[in-house]
Amino acid sequence: YYLGILLYMAGRMAEGRQWWHQAGERDSSHSAVYRSIGWVTWRKDEDPRAALSWYQQAMERRPDDYRLYTDVDQIKAQLGHGPRERLAALQAAPDSVRSRGAIVARMAQFHADLGEYDAAVVLLNSRRFDPWEGATALRLTYLDAHLGKGDQLFDAADFAAARACYARACEYPISLGVGR
Repeated sequence: YYLGILLYMAGRMAEGRQWWHQAGERDSSHSAVYRSIGWVTWRKDEDPRAALSWYQQAMERRPDDYRLYTDVDQIKAQLGHGPRERLAALQAAPDSVRSRGAIVARMAQFHADLGEYDAAVVLLNSRRFDPWEGATALRLTYLDAHLGKGDQLFDAADFAAARACYARACEYPISLGVGR
């Protein structure tokens, strides 16, 4: 496997891939082999359907690796899978995966996309996030959730509650991490 990485990184990509396939034949329990082949199939060969199969094999071998789930979610998005299906896949992940900030943030976004604003807010309030510097997706999810809930309440003529949601949308809670 490691020789495959070395060859791939040295520009000898076909040879590197051959070594990965050989490594998988020798020891099929090594999830990184399947993730590496899946990543190359997805990013370099531009074949997300085939990549999904490789990633699923990696997930069978290491179901607690949250990075596999974030990659699979991106592949599913590229294939046109909707937020409900993608949310269900993340909700079916082990607890150790669902507790990761990147996964919680995605699940909150899917809830907001589906108009399930209360569920999105619960997830956003459930932990402290550590996004990369300059990342804005989490803040946008926070806005979507509070503005969407505010709109629902406004349409129901609950103007005081709607105003409170709109006011919360103007806040920047410290739990969102880097921002402002």
